[in-house]
Amino acid sequence: MDLTKIKTVVSFGIEERNTYLKIYGGIKRTYMTHIGKLLGESWIAPVEDMGEAVIYFDKEIEIDESVESAMLYVCGIGNHYVEINGSAINDHILAPAISGYDERCYYEAIDVTDKLICGKNALEVQVGQGWRRNLGDYTKHFGSRKITFFGIPQLTAYLEVTYKSGKKLNVITDESWTSRKGNITESNLFNGETYDARVEVVSGVKCKKVQAPGENVKMCLQELEPIRIKKIYEPISMHKAKDGYVFDLGQNIAGLAELYIPEGLPEGTVLTLTFSELLDREGDLFTAPLRGAKATDKYIVGKENLKSWMPKFTYHGFRYIKLNGLPYTPDKKIIRGVQFYTDIDSGSTFRCGNALVNEIHRMVVITEQDNLHSIATDCPQRDERNGWMNDATVRFEEMPYNFNAEKLFPKIVRDICDTQKDGAFTDTAPYLFGSRPADPVSSSFLIAAEMSYLHYGNVELIKEAYDNFAAWNNYLASRCKDGIVDYSYWGDWAGPEDCCWGPERPESGVTPGIFMSTGYHFYNAKLLAKFAEILGKDNDRDAHLERAEYVRGAMLDKWFTEDGKFATGSQACQALGLRFGIIPEDKREAAARIMNEAVKSAGMRITTGNLCSLYLMEMLAEYGYIDTAWELITKDDYPSIGFMVANGATTIWERFELKKNPSMNSHCHPMYGAIGKWFYSHLAGVTPTAAGFTKAQIKPSLPEKLLYTEANVVTKLGDLKVRWEKNYGETRLLTAIPKGMTATVSFGNKTEEVGEGTHLFYLE
Repeated sequence: MDLTKIKTVVSFGIEERNTYLKIYGGIKRTYMTHIGKLLGESWIAPVEDMGEAVIYFDKEIEIDESVESAMLYVCGIGNHYVEINGSAINDHILAPAISGYDERCYYEAIDVTDKLICGKNALEVQVGQGWRRNLGDYTKHFGSRKITFFGIPQLTAYLEVTYKSGKKLNVITDESWTSRKGNITESNLFNGETYDARVEVVSGVKCKKVQAPGENVKMCLQELEPIRIKKIYEPISMHKAKDGYVFDLGQNIAGLAELYIPEGLPEGTVLTLTFSELLDREGDLFTAPLRGAKATDKYIVGKENLKSWMPKFTYHGFRYIKLNGLPYTPDKKIIRGVQFYTDIDSGSTFRCGNALVNEIHRMVVITEQDNLHSIATDCPQRDERNGWMNDATVRFEEMPYNFNAEKLFPKIVRDICDTQKDGAFTDTAPYLFGSRPADPVSSSFLIAAEMSYLHYGNVELIKEAYDNFAAWNNYLASRCKDGIVDYSYWGDWAGPEDCCWGPERPESGVTPGIFMSTGYHFYNAKLLAKFAEILGKDNDRDAHLERAEYVRGAMLDKWFTEDGKFATGSQACQALGLRFGIIPEDKREAAARIMNEAVKSAGMRITTGNLCSLYLMEMLAEYGYIDTAWELITKDDYPSIGFMVANGATTIWERFELKKNPSMNSHCHPMYGAIGKWFYSHLAGVTPTAAGFTKAQIKPSLPEKLLYTEANVVTKLGDLKVRWEKNYGETRLLTAIPKGMTATVSFGNKTEEVGEGTHLFYLE
């Protein structure tokens, strides 16, 4: 068995890897199981706790023959950074992917053949706190609850060298490795990092072997794309503040600042960088929304200094950077912003004939980018940055249009499964904030698998997690009385302030929480029936459909009236009932009219929150009220995303209000970015209808005031292009369908099925 080929497959490109694994997949999985077992038994840590200093693990390796291949398998938790002979072995940032370390740890497999030299080689693995021990003031939110995957930073690694002679050299983490402190004297994911150039390299002391972070922890090869630097932002301006100089990037990003270290500064000079999304009235940083996060990086000047410096084990969400400690006015080029995120850009594009909508689309994409750091976070700036599952329920429908989430969705589903007990999972995964059970609106658990199936053809994920999905809905059934779920935390969260319980109580005041909870219990049952049919579980399918009908009947009995009003008749109640198919078919037109009237009676403004805002826009388009939807999306007064743009936003806010307080005031929050799905699915009209986009529906909505829309959706089969336009006295639709896909095109009163090629349609 040629294991060298099997091992190096991990460094292939995606297409090459997929082709190779069709042949060698079983052997590769067996070998990776062996590697995982080896790593799981070989954890080391310093003899003494080093606090918040980054740990430098060192091992000298003697190479005495010509190397054929060398693979390094490594997992440092919280995060690792690897050098061989003083050079980084890859461009990955904040590796490996965060997980619940007591249940699952991800390791990287890296080809280091060209990094080794004949003779002595210095292997160094720096390990920072990351999420392994992210301590700070924010832990008060946990109360007395213990974070089960918190613990000491630790390392496991295995280097396998194959010489051209066929001989092997195996190096594993053990007591022969040394550990020490280095130049990074403090590092905290929220608070920032300190680099002290005065620190001199000293010899380390031997390490000790330690237990794995969990009793039955799974060691898994990280298949998710790494975090990489994606864009550099040069400051657009600089101005003097009270105690430093403020640089404006002109764009809210997530990442770090790279600082060029001036020559000639006295030893001991402290250059301090602080970060914020906002400025106060005096032009200084406004940091109250960061809550407990200090977001401060420091470089202490030594005798010998780096030319430029950027931290390794932290990140911030910011537009503005303040530099202090410099004894003179700096050049604007002394600093630049560095945006990085999980490398899953897809190349899909959207554009239409309205500048505001195009700007909103741009903001959706950047807000997502700023919240993709191996998990789909809620925000990148304050002391939170969690994978909230209630926000993600609609967000996961937008994400695959703008990104290649083929590897991300399985990781997210596994993160959730790892938190599950007795069917109930947690509000955040990995589990940090919130509660178990999660809010019932967290159908993101199932939607991630549904989107993975529709966009990428992933049946295996449904098969893998089907029992977990069913257990969650069984748990919700156990929390029902006469078919109605008995609890709600968030519901249709954070709508306009006057539609909530209060200025700092973002629960909806117009849409009952238990209505939302029960609606998603029904929706889960419908999705489970779909999953069961895909898997050939006919009995399960029938049982799920039976439950769905029972819950549907309970909701109609409790909340529906014959005139089409559902519950309070709010925009959210009507939209959810239509979107999920709960409202009887013969009453849906009436229900849609009530929904449209609810928008008008509110002054042509939304009253919906993070979930039902998308559903409202979808149902307005689908039931003939596209011009109402268009008026909502093109508004620039409160409450709207346009209002955010009018007030200087470059990413999407957490609240519709222009708020400046530490409570709930993220200015980079992707939950309302779910509207990006509507741009593709309704304005352009593109939705997948079968596994892996092998079938699609193209059914664009045409607002009276919009003259054209175009979208290019990158699928596994190729680019799917749609462009419709009104000009020269006609309205026409152009579609380009990739090989292997069929599309049902509905344009005007005509519906036609088409295959590969370019097709032109005219509105009659």
